[in-house]
Amino acid sequence: MTASRFVIFSAVVVLLCAVSLSEGLRIGPQRCCFTFSTRPVPIKKVVEYSMTSQQCPKEAVLFKTVKGHYVCAKPTDSWVKENIKIIDSRNVGSHGTL
Repeated sequence: MTASRFVIFSAVVVLLCAVSLSEGLRIGPQRCCFTFSTRPVPIKKVVEYSMTSQQCPKEAVLFKTVKGHYVCAKPTDSWVKENIKIIDSRNVGSHGTL
């Protein structure tokens, strides 16, 4: 009787370890971009920006709008560089983080 309890207990422990390991593998970037906006986002509609994680397949800038939507853009586009410059100048002297 004790041997069968030990086998069941061991099987449960192995199963829990397997589940926790597979959950840990799901950790990755929260947001990646696969399509990019070709139209400039008006700067008055942009609240903040961030860069996508290096784990994402494509490098991108994420603009957050006043409505809470995210817009993906290519960091090499001139309008993206200009928006970043304006947002950075707004935040001079602030100590907040994105």
